[in-house]
Amino acid sequence: MTEPLERDLNRKTESSSTPAVQPPFGWRGIKTIAAALVISCIVLISLYIRVPDYGFYEDDYWAIVPYFKAPVSELWNNTYRQFLTWTQGRPLNHCVPPWFSRVGYGLGGLQGIYFLGFLVQSLNAFLVYLLLRKWLDHWSAILGGCLFVLLPVDTTHIFLEHSAQLHMSLTYILVGLLINRTRFWLLSYPIAALSLLSYETAFLPFIAFPLFFVDRKKRLIQWLTHLVICGAVLLTVFGIRLHLSDARATSVVSQPTDTLWRMVSSLWLGPETSLRILAKAVLQAPHSVSPFAFFFAGLGVILLLLVLRLPRELDGNAASTIRLRCITLFCAGVACWVFAYFLTITNYPPTQETGRLTSTHLAAVFGLTCAIAAVTGYFRSFADFRPKATATGIMTCLVALFILYAFHIQNGFAAAWTIEKRFWREVVELCPDLTIKTRVILVGIEPAQDKFIQSNSWADPLVLGEIFTFSPAPIFFYYDGMGPAADIRFENGQVTWKPFFWEDKRETLDLGDLIILQDNGEQISRIPEYRIAEIPFPLHSKELATNGAQPAPKRLSDFGRFLLLDRR
Repeated sequence: MTEPLERDLNRKTESSSTPAVQPPFGWRGIKTIAAALVISCIVLISLYIRVPDYGFYEDDYWAIVPYFKAPVSELWNNTYRQFLTWTQGRPLNHCVPPWFSRVGYGLGGLQGIYFLGFLVQSLNAFLVYLLLRKWLDHWSAILGGCLFVLLPVDTTHIFLEHSAQLHMSLTYILVGLLINRTRFWLLSYPIAALSLLSYETAFLPFIAFPLFFVDRKKRLIQWLTHLVICGAVLLTVFGIRLHLSDARATSVVSQPTDTLWRMVSSLWLGPETSLRILAKAVLQAPHSVSPFAFFFAGLGVILLLLVLRLPRELDGNAASTIRLRCITLFCAGVACWVFAYFLTITNYPPTQETGRLTSTHLAAVFGLTCAIAAVTGYFRSFADFRPKATATGIMTCLVALFILYAFHIQNGFAAAWTIEKRFWREVVELCPDLTIKTRVILVGIEPAQDKFIQSNSWADPLVLGEIFTFSPAPIFFYYDGMGPAADIRFENGQVTWKPFFWEDKRETLDLGDLIILQDNGEQISRIPEYRIAEIPFPLHSKELATNGAQPAPKRLSDFGRFLLLDRR
């Protein structure tokens, strides 16, 4: 018979009388360290190889950029305030990212913040490995950890705000699931419940997964206990949100039929979409990427294959028992994958295939990872070389393809930041006469956006305020994209509007301190006047003095210098 892929270095022949020499920490400890290194390398390769080319995007402008050097007292006050007001019903959503930004920027500027993102992604993948190792062989468990960051169903791993917020909600439930398997299982519930204060859909796998791993003799009581505690946690959080008049919680109560339809229909729309994303990723992965990407995909394959050379621990269970565990894990994974879409209410329908809103699939990645790893572990449990080699080979190739596709995503984030820098440099160069009250209105077509992350977004009105140090700050507004949301009115001889359209506050537009820019999608120009539908007369740009100077560097914030002066 052909030799198996792994050599069992722990196996001793009957004639051997000398005990095998063990490393100081034992082979299990060595293999755990090796798993952490391999998983961290895969995270680095698939998400952060192009980190020097990354910047800030979309939600980063409210959650990350304003807090680079925020005083610790301000962060504590914000944390305290969030737990009093529960903004959007998610206090951790609005207090963790500022701390994330402050700590990361203190460690090493922009690169320091991305380093924290790397730690979050690596930690989550390693926690998945630790969890799967309870049922699967070492290699299959490492595969699961790698797939947790490689599966392209959720393409927001690089996005800083999501690393600090949404992906940390997965950290809470992964830690909870690990503790749930110990004698301290009661502690798992408050830890997992933290996800409800950050991103509620992440809590759903914590409800479903433990149901498949209970003591058969105590199955009914353990099911009932688990579901009652989870139900109590959900009702408590929902009750607090209702008490504080959270809009999302109120809509659930006021529109029960629509809410129920969204919850039920998401159970098939979400899984169908995630399968479609996986199929497209596999087909698109080898195309339009550089040899650079193929090199790192090959490096990832080598790392996985090197793991096979580590000593194999004998399971001690019959092959049928091992395979039964794999089947149970597969069922648990599929259940978590489907059930993860049950709370898709706000971002309904869960059919997003690229971009920031693929975070809708965030919790589903856990179940999908468990299911794929379980199938791999099932076939690797056979003594016969052929099914084991086939499963190992197929999954290794799949990892290579997903790494290649990850470079599509990395390239998208890098390209988006290049577009963003060029756009804001043009805006600032065309507006050297900005004052604290200036309002810059852009009309026409904004630059083409990358499908994985936007260069221009709802957050554009915040950007000028982050570029310059003066306060209050000038405001930029894209009329053709956000005009209706600003609710522009002409009444009592004045023009009023809501440039920060997500707030209720209105302001009077100073028609004498207005700059109008026009974009054709390739170049921006300053125009003297423009007529909009809401006002019965044209708006005029203030005249630009011929000797107008560019804003002095001292008036630029740290972010402004990074955005406008960094020529990489």
